[in-house]
Amino acid sequence: MPHSHSIPPPSSTLKVVDPHDPETLLEQSQASLRAYITSLMSNRSDVDDILQETNHSIIQKKSDFQLGSNFKAWAFKIAYFSVMSHVRDRQRRGFVNLSEETLEQLSLDASSLLESSNDRMQSLTHCIQKLNAKERLLLRQHYVEGKSLTAIAKAVSREPSALHKAISRVRATLKACIEKHLAQHLA
Repeated sequence: MPHSHSIPPPSSTLKVVDPHDPETLLEQSQASLRAYITSLMSNRSDVDDILQETNHSIIQKKSDFQLGSNFKAWAFKIAYFSVMSHVRDRQRRGFVNLSEETLEQLSLDASSLLESSNDRMQSLTHCIQKLNAKERLLLRQHYVEGKSLTAIAKAVSREPSALHKAISRVRATLKACIEKHLAQHLA
């Protein structure tokens, strides 16, 4: 019986992803950009249009991005200008919107909050990697797959109360690890 070897696809079908490429960074930042724009908008129905406009502007200006600088801060600034353009357009048409000063303060607050959230997510990822395999599996089954502790307990022949205690310990461990990691890396 001949051996079955997997043949790699031709190099023309492989896509090399540069983690510092503005288009890759843009793709990874969509949720943060949407949250940022949403925080600045009084009319939620305009968020998708402004996000699309922001993405278009970022792609057009990608050669302006300086590698090694903070991509999110750069993208948020472009989003801010897209929001301001939208606000000015609505004001010209007679719609009442927030003042530029209020939007500027909201922008600063949202940027700070989203950066803080990003730092916490990086710390969470770091701390989850430090857990043992059983603890990670329990977290994945309960929080990612949405299984109840009762269902997980039944599958592993344990009492739900024992799993509740176990997950409480894991959460306490993660909380302490995250706080320690943030203190070390943000000091």
